Amino acid sequence: MTTLQLNSLAKESQSRNGSAASPGASKNRPTPPIVKVVDAGHGEIKVWDNHGLMIIQNGYVTNPDRGMLRARNAGNHSVVTKDYRRLYGDVACSSSKAILAVNADKAANPVDMLLPTLRPEDDGQDIILGWFHWDEDELAPIQERLLGQHQATVDGHDITVNVTDFYGFAEGMGTWHLINDDLSDGDTLLYVLGFGTTEKRVIRSDGSYFGPDPDRSLTVSDLVKAIASDPFVASKLSNRPDVPPSEALIAAGLRKDSIGSISAEHWAIVKQKYIAPWYEQVQEALISDEYIQRVNNRVLTGGGAALIAPYASEFAVVPTDPGTACVRGAYEHIRSVVGV
Repeated sequence: MTTLQLNSLAKESQSRNGSAASPGASKNRPTPPIVKVVDAGHGEIKVWDNHGLMIIQNGYVTNPDRGMLRARNAGNHSVVTKDYRRLYGDVACSSSKAILAVNADKAANPVDMLLPTLRPEDDGQDIILGWFHWDEDELAPIQERLLGQHQATVDGHDITVNVTDFYGFAEGMGTWHLINDDLSDGDTLLYVLGFGTTEKRVIRSDGSYFGPDPDRSLTVSDLVKAIASDPFVASKLSNRPDVPPSEALIAAGLRKDSIGSISAEHWAIVKQKYIAPWYEQVQEALISDEYIQRVNNRVLTGGGAALIAPYASEFAVVPTDPGTACVRGAYEHIRSVVGV
């Protein structure tokens, strides 16, 4: 099913549920609706909207103490609703009390992953929402939960938004929209190297696609576990020899030049030690893929692709900043369709 077909499904549901704004109401809006794209991954929530990029580690602590709340910043956000008080982000994920998305059903409570992405500037606005999924059977219930009005206090700001339109994107399709004009004619084999799963799609030139269910091979999570088990890393980042360091801390550190008490020089050595063999596994999987002979383009995207981009460009197309390519591409696609 293509993105436009998914959008038709969304608009049919809006009509049945009465949650989309009428054409007349749209004309009278004082400001145009906000386009917001959310990729609620197992490791991170990535957002692209008219204010640019927001990345939040996907996990939370319920009823955070004052010390945790003082950590609120661009990557840590408190959310208060009538049902709960939570802190989302890397500070929360580093806690032993954290509820991590990698262990949760992302389709069960999508609103909980939307609320921490709301900005003070969103208050009172209509939102055209793009959302990523891997199981099309779960798309309709996700859409139903997200359409309509949502209220929360985020980082001390009371925010009310109205999701009027919904665009569903299969994992990886945002990247395809972003770079399609630069690809050769023909089909594309695309791998999304995510934190908890790896998605593989064969995308036809018209945007339709097929592929197997996601699996847990080649995941960033496996890479993080290996690094967390490294004796040198454990000695530097864990307070107890029998307890490995926080995987959330390691995951965040993969994007940085240093981590904790490990110097930049030693952290670079550690990353190279584990990323190099992982890269070889990705390369072998792609070039031996059963579909490799029928496609004209090979694309790697996602947070895992960002880790191996300097090497992977030798045998595949890797978009600029592959970790955010999906949300950026989906954002521009929605804007081109709705004319916002």
